[in-house]
Amino acid sequence: MRLAFDPDLDLWSYDAPETPKYRKTGEDAEGNSIWERQPYPGSVAPREGKRSPKWDSHREWYAARHNIPKEQVTEDMLFAEGASAKEALVAAIAEGQGIDWLEWDPKINVEIRRYPGKGYYGRDLVAIKNPQTGKLITQELNTEEFNTKYNSYWNSKGRD
Repeated sequence: MRLAFDPDLDLWSYDAPETPKYRKTGEDAEGNSIWERQPYPGSVAPREGKRSPKWDSHREWYAARHNIPKEQVTEDMLFAEGASAKEALVAAIAEGQGIDWLEWDPKINVEIRRYPGKGYYGRDLVAIKNPQTGKLITQELNTEEFNTKYNSYWNSKGRD
């Protein structure tokens, strides 16, 4: 989920830590798939194109929250934060809907509002609302714990 602040639209800049991505690399002798975890975005130079700034900015965010040097922050630490943020998102979506948030259920109901324009990486600008609770999920998760851009200039302007 990516939001950017716009004073006329009341948007926040929200950037959650990443969850691991896996790529199938082959099969073992029994025909079982072999999967390889992909590096954290920006932690290695891309084959082509621009290097993602996420590795540096997410390590700075984690280091500041946990009072450790940025150089000590590992992919595993960031991926664990991403899993926590994903759990919070899914739980907020499922709240009040009488479903087990650990299992995807097609009866889950959310309202997604798209805003004009595109975010920094060309993504749609959206807000997600749980119609059962009335909570604006993107605002609920706009905390230092789940938003790597919580203390950014644009996010603080959106909270003012």
